[in-house]
Amino acid sequence: MKKIIGFIAVLLGSILMIAAIFLPFASATGDYREYLENNPDMSYAGDVQMKNADAADISLFEFGRIYLDATANPITQPLAVICLALLSVFALFVVLTTLFSILRKAIPVIVFGILSAGLFSTLKWDFGDRGVINTNYDWGIAQYFLYIGAAVAVVGAIVLLAAKISEKKANAGKEISAQ
Repeated sequence: MKKIIGFIAVLLGSILMIAAIFLPFASATGDYREYLENNPDMSYAGDVQMKNADAADISLFEFGRIYLDATANPITQPLAVICLALLSVFALFVVLTTLFSILRKAIPVIVFGILSAGLFSTLKWDFGDRGVINTNYDWGIAQYFLYIGAAVAVVGAIVLLAAKISEKKANAGKEISAQ
């Protein structure tokens, strides 16, 4: 029973982490949000292939697209490549957490769940420090989904690991008593 509960928790946590990639990471606030909503068809920023309507709530996936567009500009290219690399590694960690969740591999889920949360925190710090999330934007709901998802996945993996260890001990005890 504990293995099933652990597996469900690990899988649920992984799903929440995947959702965090596509949910709003940054949400426009106040007058700026009103401006974006009142001018939905205007181009959001120079080289970026995004309209104002899409910029009211920006997910990490959309930030990836923004940085991909920014690689075309020689001035912003170095920073864009670094940001794309960080976002890609973060997405890879989330995918690996999900893959190992499906395979019921507790230790890799713990490792990649913690790495995902750590890199997500680094991304948040970077976006805040560079002013990407400024007075016009606030943090979106993605952060809650990611942190809760990572915590649920890690706790579920610990439960799954404990259940596997208990099962091995019980099976070892049966083998000794059968001899």
